[in-house]
Amino acid sequence: MPFTGFERRAADAGLALACAAAGLTLGLMLLEVALRYVFSAPTVWTPELVGMTNGAIFVFAAGPALRAGAHVSVDALTRFLPTRARDGVLAVFFAGLLLPVLIVLIDAGIGRAWTAFARGEVNDVSPWRHAVWPHYALLTLGLSGLALQVAFEAFARAKRAFG
Repeated sequence: MPFTGFERRAADAGLALACAAAGLTLGLMLLEVALRYVFSAPTVWTPELVGMTNGAIFVFAAGPALRAGAHVSVDALTRFLPTRARDGVLAVFFAGLLLPVLIVLIDAGIGRAWTAFARGEVNDVSPWRHAVWPHYALLTLGLSGLALQVAFEAFARAKRAFG
């Protein structure tokens, strides 16, 4: 398959971002525990950052999970199909339904992040009142990685199904 090297690097980048977000989450939680219980000085911003990084972990890991086949799959009907027919059905699903939905979500995420940045939007619910555009941008970046992996998966399934 011609995209194998690029596909592997794209999935590895998504996995690296997910691991970085997980490491950041762990570091933030340890920092909060130390500040709260050792120094009696809890922060306002740690819970907000942990929430943001948890969302990032989820979307950054979605593409590599799809590549590894570790995603949730409902194959109640396709498991009875021959392998080539199953690959054809999944290729049509990935390219015809899932990829367009992801493209719409990415477009909306880019618009939402840009609008939040341009307006200086902050989280009014949080006592920290932090800017929300970085969170929107991270989620959009993760969805972009998933869309790229879905495109690779659709191509690979179509190639196996239709030769």
